[in-house]
Amino acid sequence: MFFRKIHEGYNNLSNTQKIIANFLLSDYSKCAFLSIKEFSDLLNVSSASIYRFSCKLGYNGYPEFQKAVQYELQKELKPMKELTSSIEDPNNEINILKAAVDMNINVLKNMYSEYTYQNFALVIDKIVRARKIYIFGLRSSFCTAYYFYFMLKQFMDNIILLTLGYGDVYDNLQKINEKDLIFFISFPPYTKETIELLGYAKEKKTCTVGITDSKISPLALNADIPIIAKQSSKTYSFVSVMTILNAIVIAVGKKNKNKTIQLLKENQEYLTKKGVYYNINKKRR
Repeated sequence: MFFRKIHEGYNNLSNTQKIIANFLLSDYSKCAFLSIKEFSDLLNVSSASIYRFSCKLGYNGYPEFQKAVQYELQKELKPMKELTSSIEDPNNEINILKAAVDMNINVLKNMYSEYTYQNFALVIDKIVRARKIYIFGLRSSFCTAYYFYFMLKQFMDNIILLTLGYGDVYDNLQKINEKDLIFFISFPPYTKETIELLGYAKEKKTCTVGITDSKISPLALNADIPIIAKQSSKTYSFVSVMTILNAIVIAVGKKNKNKTIQLLKENQEYLTKKGVYYNINKKRR
């Protein structure tokens, strides 16, 4: 419906409106979560032009037009789209394991950028200075959130994993302030609770870090510090986000290397003493 309206009315658009139309036809997802001012600045046109364009297509202003854009985007972000694509792909029948390895190698090769590194360095500084650090992720993203929490918890005592169903998340965040830091991890399809909780944290003036797949995801557009962990379009994998999380853990640990190593050693000795780990040297009967 959205694209059909543009194509059907294209010849009746003004030159400025055609600039807007051409952009939407080539990369409409970029405006899905932008305000009318942000979208107009992106195209170097006036907000009034964006409004008139929305009305020209039959919408009652920009908000209704944007909902139509978001609806089109939502249809593309169907759950497990990458997994479905991999299963349906007839070209990876011979050696699925090698194909998966090769795709993930390419993801890692294309993941690094100066933009990502600058935000990565900023995140490390925020972690070191934060009073409390909260981590939140739902559904498939929860496994990465828990892993991140588990690794940092080995040598830090101010790490809190937020989970639905364990008390109320908003109760746990009631006293957060600008001295705290919250990590939000989410990938398509983005969960409503994650976006709403991010908005709540911003209302409390708490610094937010959004780890997500794209600069135009709702996390990246709204978080104070976005970290982009690109995914392959052909495989559903968390190899990029796990790489970033591991790098964050190592970088934070290096900030006070001697203390970190000592805490890791003490933790290992305690768990060994309590018999948490299987003793391979124990004699068999």
